Amino acid sequence: MLIRKLLGGLLAMFAFPTLSILMVALAGSAVFVVIASVLRTLGVHIAMNIALLEVPRLLSIPVGLLFGALFFYLARQSWRLLQISYQTVKAAFIIK
Repeated sequence: MLIRKLLGGLLAMFAFPTLSILMVALAGSAVFVVIASVLRTLGVHIAMNIALLEVPRLLSIPVGLLFGALFFYLARQSWRLLQISYQTVKAAFIIK
């Protein structure tokens, strides 16, 4: 019982801040990437490189949407992990 509460406390202490910051950063990056790709297509000088190769200006919106969708998916998965962690900690502190 004590070990379960200790593990639940450690999970709450490390997983909650990490997952919440990761979720916010990925969601913000998803929005930023899409906006930056549209601005780059319109002529604003924004460097868009993937593994030392520059993305052509015409392909910046599809590439931006692809990475924006990837970041949004990862943000959603970190939200789900945060919910699972919360349920685990909640179950660890319920007295039976």
